[in-house]
Formats: sequence, structure tokens, C-alpha cells
Amino acid sequence: MDLAFWRDLSVVLLCLEGFIMLLIPGAIFFFSIKGLRALERKMREVSPKVQGVFRQVNRVTEQVTDKIAAPIIKISGANAQLRGMRRGAVSLFRRREV
Repeated sequence: MDLAFWRDLSVVLLCLEGFIMLLIPGAIFFFSIKGLRALERKMREVSPKVQGVFRQVNRVTEQVTDKIAAPIIKISGANAQLRGMRRGAVSLFRRREV
């Protein structure tokens, strides 16, 4: 057995080791992609229902916050209106005095 035989044998063993080392991650990627596709199919069935629930929650939340904030906004607007009228009256009286 000369050096050429051992060279050829080492190349074959190296290729075999490389194939086996790539086979395990390849199988993992294959099954993970297969699982992701199955998950995507299930999500396509479930997601419209979930979106409907979130839309309903959003609508109810907006209605409740509008009901809660409406009196506060009215009071704030009335307060701003009174302050504006007071400033206008004060400036009107100051102009007449001068």
C-alpha cells in the first residue's frame, strides 16, 4: 500500500464524514420547514377569527374611552372658553380706561 491509496481513502472518508455531518442539520431544517408550513396553514384558519376579536375589542375600547373622556373634554372646553372671555373682557376694560 502506497501513499496514493491512503490519499484516496482519506478523501473518501472525508467526503463521507462531511455528508453525515450535513445530513443531521439538513434533516432538522427539512422538518422545521415542514412544521412551519403546517403552522402557517393553521394560522390562516385561525387568524381571521382572532382579528375579528381584536377589532371588536378595539371598537368597544374606543366607545368606552369616548364615554369617559367626553365630560372631561367638555369641561376643559368650557374652562378655556371662560378664560378667553375673561381675557377679552379684561383687555376691553383696559382699553377704555386708557
